[in-house]
Amino acid sequence: MTYKSAAARASVQRYTIEISTSAESLAEFRQTIFSLPRITRPFNRACKQAVAIMDDLLNQLRITANQSKDVGSLLARFETTTKKSKPDDYHIHRMKLKEKNVTEFKLVTTLQLK
Repeated sequence: MTYKSAAARASVQRYTIEISTSAESLAEFRQTIFSLPRITRPFNRACKQAVAIMDDLLNQLRITANQSKDVGSLLARFETTTKKSKPDDYHIHRMKLKEKNVTEFKLVTTLQLK
């Protein structure tokens, strides 16, 4: 289980890096469009709309990056708690009862079938 959580955490970290890299590239492209000289009304409107759309997309990418960082930290915390946790006496007793009940059920079912 720890291996899967470590792999998931590594995957989330790569995803976070890719999102951040994409956001940086998009921010540069947005700045390029924003810096274009004014030419005609339709062109200026198109630039303004493109910048507004990119601002919204950048905001969504930042939110996604923050959420993926949170997921990564939760997976790391899960990983450390699963390494430390051992079944206590109560859970061991419950597991034994389950095994006993399953065995008794199989025995009763077998006897009823005969």
